[in-house]
Amino acid sequence: MNRVAKIASILILIFQWALLYAQSSPPGMSSDVTARETTNIGRFKLTLGRSAMTGSAILKDRDTHFLTYHGNDDQGRQAVNFNARSSLLGFGARNWTAPDGTNWDQVVLPKVNNVENKLITKYPFFTLTIDGRDKSIEPLYDEVQPDLISDQMIVQTFETDMGLNVTARAYAWAEPGYDDFAILHYEIVNNGSDLQDFIISQFHGGQPGSEASRHDPGIESHFCNFYGADPDDSLNIWYWFDGDDPKNNKDDEGNPHTDTGEFLSPEYWGWGLIHADKSPSDHSNDVGNQPTTAYRTAREILGGIEDAPFYDFATSGTFPPYIDPDSGYDPFKNHDWVGGMTVGPYDVFPAGDTLNVVFFCGFAAPSIPEAQDMGAQWMNGEISEEQKNDWLRSSRDELFGYMSKATQVWENDLQLPPGDAPSHPGEISLNSGGGEATVEWQDVGGNVTYDLYRATVDEELLGGGSVRLRYIYLPIATDLNVTNYTDTGLDRGETYYYYVVSKDAQGLQSSHYYLRNPNGATIFAPSTDDMATIRVVPNPYNISEPAFAEQDRIVFAGLPGPCEIKIFTQSGDLVAEIDHPYERGIAGWDQISGFNQLIKSGIYIYHVKSTEGMGEKIGKFVVIR
Repeated sequence: MNRVAKIASILILIFQWALLYAQSSPPGMSSDVTARETTNIGRFKLTLGRSAMTGSAILKDRDTHFLTYHGNDDQGRQAVNFNARSSLLGFGARNWTAPDGTNWDQVVLPKVNNVENKLITKYPFFTLTIDGRDKSIEPLYDEVQPDLISDQMIVQTFETDMGLNVTARAYAWAEPGYDDFAILHYEIVNNGSDLQDFIISQFHGGQPGSEASRHDPGIESHFCNFYGADPDDSLNIWYWFDGDDPKNNKDDEGNPHTDTGEFLSPEYWGWGLIHADKSPSDHSNDVGNQPTTAYRTAREILGGIEDAPFYDFATSGTFPPYIDPDSGYDPFKNHDWVGGMTVGPYDVFPAGDTLNVVFFCGFAAPSIPEAQDMGAQWMNGEISEEQKNDWLRSSRDELFGYMSKATQVWENDLQLPPGDAPSHPGEISLNSGGGEATVEWQDVGGNVTYDLYRATVDEELLGGGSVRLRYIYLPIATDLNVTNYTDTGLDRGETYYYYVVSKDAQGLQSSHYYLRNPNGATIFAPSTDDMATIRVVPNPYNISEPAFAEQDRIVFAGLPGPCEIKIFTQSGDLVAEIDHPYERGIAGWDQISGFNQLIKSGIYIYHVKSTEGMGEKIGKFVVIR
């Protein structure tokens, strides 16, 4: 079985769906989640994982799945934690009898059983070769379907003690402009008895901008608002954002960095209702009548709600008040808000019938360079507080636009209006050289051109002294009619990361994420004809002070290009041989002997011989372990 692994770029939004709790216990909100399977196709990636629930046996040690948003990339901004303890889908009914014979006047959150997941992708994962070595990541998807309606999909099935069989499908796309959202479709089949006053209620919560950990102010200013309470509102969507902290008297909307002004929490993300069946026998969209209730409350309050009171709470028929980002609102706590919606009640959900609900999950944010630039302008007094806030809040309009797009895609049977984008190259190779790197890729065929993007890694110091890596990709060559490019003027010792986008005559592009890989090309000095420059770095090697990210790595520098390197003990025993057929003037060694053992402390002799007749050199290096 194939699986897809890709390191999540930097900041994360996790959406867990179908997280149901046992009806016999209060709905505990805490869980530990470990991602198991990942793949990137757009700004969203679909993830399979495991959930170990606290205070509930439901889904404990069972597979579940998530949507992860790894940032409004080109910048790799980490987004919001949308995690298991804040995401809940529940089914409710009146006058229901449990399998153990207990009669419930009203109940919600029935137990689930037989959870199964499958991660499906439209394209197989690509292969990456760096300096002749295979650096591909082992794929972690379950199945490749070239005719898949979306670029990626997760299918989850489960059963409940209510007799419901649920198939949940998450769809995500790679096409730019459609890669900031996912569509979530729940198909609910009643294989039990008739259910009275049946409801579907779901709520989520989270904190925008976990990058706010880079400074202290503003952590108490995360809010959510519901748009859809007015009959004239065109959408039904909860959206989360960072506003002003009511506990201090300064403008900190967007969490500006205290030193640079960079907005650390400029994100808006949302979850909305796209479709709800009018009835079990009428699957047309019940526009204007659903959801019947929207509710907001802090997690601490929800954690104490029993089954019967929760049914009343979720069917109150009310909608929450608006929170002003400039003032905030603090009835319980200023962050960790939960927003929920209820579809129904349906008078009767007959046995054998089906109901469908469809949700949107989306995200909007400026890029890191934009957040840095606007933040600096605001800190320097070049723009007013009003201009700054208007700019930040424009992401809300962008988010609403994404939900409108998602609605159109659903109504168009999941077909994107622009049509199918070209596929991405299936093979890429990087070859590093003296101050340059050559990128080659597989031709996808057809009338396409290629755009090439490059990134380096920035290290950011976070709270507590931890470090985060950010990959900021920028285009370096566009509209290429060839399948190779040599990137020159690069800094020695720096590692560069590349991906390629194919583009057709209509401007449709392949994924900007599928070809990203945590392995890059490290640039070295060019070869030299002066054998006297050959040396070992570091020398001495001390395990307590490694010079490279790979702890046991040492480097032979100043090489004459293609050469043979032999390492001996002081007594003349051969330890290892390195074949270096490249023109670059450097070769690495992981200190593993020809017998596949890590070498011990001691003094070692190296012998370098040019295979092009430029001479040879003998030297020494020291290893301290």
